[in-house]
Amino acid sequence: MVAGGVQDPSAPAEVNPDTGLPTGRLEKQMIPVKTQAPPIKYQPWTNKRTGETIQVPEGIDPGFDSNPGKTRLANMAKMLAGKLEGAAPAVGQAALRDIMVSPDFSTVVGGDGGNNPLLEAAVRMLGQTTVDDILASVRGGK
Repeated sequence: MVAGGVQDPSAPAEVNPDTGLPTGRLEKQMIPVKTQAPPIKYQPWTNKRTGETIQVPEGIDPGFDSNPGKTRLANMAKMLAGKLEGAAPAVGQAALRDIMVSPDFSTVVGGDGGNNPLLEAAVRMLGQTTVDDILASVRGGK
């Protein structure tokens, strides 16, 4: 609970005792406020297409179990990695170098770069040392 609560927005307006007119301020009426989240109750949900059963919070649609923006970004990185690896080696390597020095590359790869198909493709195509050198130069390390 918040000590003292919060001001009640529906409290009646203060009245000036001399004029009988409202002062524009609300009377001090506080409402208690809980700051602790209620316990989460889970219920089973079965995907009709796959038959997979997962536990979802009660009242929450199972479609909210992932961030669609992050999923799209991961799928885009996977697709781009596949296209780069399928290109002629010289073209794929040149394109990959250009992509890696782009300011947007860190957005696609993420903070630590772990489990990213685009970064994994870069290591396979260019080698770990070259990738480390490029990333260091982009981050200002060299």
